[in-house]
Amino acid sequence: MESCEQYDDVNQKVLKDYFVESQGLNQVPLDGIRRFSAKVDEWVKMRPESKNDPIYSEIEENIHQAMVTFKLEVDDSWDEDIFVNFGFSASE
Repeated sequence: MESCEQYDDVNQKVLKDYFVESQGLNQVPLDGIRRFSAKVDEWVKMRPESKNDPIYSEIEENIHQAMVTFKLEVDDSWDEDIFVNFGFSASE
């Protein structure tokens, strides 16, 4: 059985690793962001006190920013009309 100190050390290491990973989410496809978000959610379900760690809110912010970021590149050498259709879905 883990002592409280070992438990805190493991939790802190995992959250730091998640934070580092979350910093690169703006380069990841949406399905990858969702998988990462689910992974973090599962960890927090097992260790709810993780939500009290300040780094958790930074991880959440990185997830939210990555989910609302999109890039659009247009090849203006194409001599036709360009139509862009996209949808937006805000999720928790």
